[in-house]
Amino acid sequence: MPKPLTQGTIGDNPTTRGFDYYFGISASLDMPSYAFIENDHFTEGPAVVKELHTGRKGPAAPGSGAETTLPTLVDKSCEWIGNPIQLGCKDVRVARRSAL
Repeated sequence: MPKPLTQGTIGDNPTTRGFDYYFGISASLDMPSYAFIENDHFTEGPAVVKELHTGRKGPAAPGSGAETTLPTLVDKSCEWIGNPIQLGCKDVRVARRSAL
């Protein structure tokens, strides 16, 4: 497996392939680097080592975790789409927080 990128600009990313904006993770939660990417950079550099999937240790952002991934993606999606109250995103956030 190639060594995960942990710093600098991510050259091959969705914005270099035609997307206007990208927020997400590099692959899936069982593959390092465990950090969010916004456009061509990590939002928080992978400065620690974590094991989010059994047997798969790798560089991770200190604030990363499996339990925070979906809520963060929902929040960022609502921000990107527009007014969260108009779109019902507020209801999604409230339901999600009450389940935690």
